[in-house]
Amino acid sequence: MTRFTTPSIRWENNDWIKQKWNEGYYITSIATGHDRWFVVMSKGTGYTEQTYSNESTAFPNDFMKEKWGQGFTITSIGRQNGKWVVLMSKGTGYTDQNYALGEGRLPADKIKENWDQGKKNHPGDTYDNTWMVVMSKGTGYSEQTYYEDERAPVIGSLRKV
Repeated sequence: MTRFTTPSIRWENNDWIKQKWNEGYYITSIATGHDRWFVVMSKGTGYTEQTYSNESTAFPNDFMKEKWGQGFTITSIGRQNGKWVVLMSKGTGYTDQNYALGEGRLPADKIKENWDQGKKNHPGDTYDNTWMVVMSKGTGYSEQTYYEDERAPVIGSLRKV
């Protein structure tokens, strides 16, 4: 495992990430905090190819649709200072992927509906009052639960691929 953290990572044309990809590493997690991006890269993932959206203030819906059409699935997400990065990979085993995006509380009824369809949550991210949860079949998880602070109002929608 290797990691990379910097206050001002530029996702586009990042030479460090390209170098690690050439060494057989794949990004397994993206996290943010205190105006910093944290990237974990690992070997032995089973992934065969990766791509990510460049930091964008707009949610990268068109990028995700294009990459889903090419056989990629979402494997990590991050948002900081209003900018989204969505990591997508091939070789995950994930199928029938969709996501929920919104503000306020997570949509418990939609999450349960997806669980009833055999999907599990992965990954998820929150920033300020905005959240995104990805749900897929083929995660390998047998059961799941989650906790969130219940003080926020429920607002949001579910989008299916």
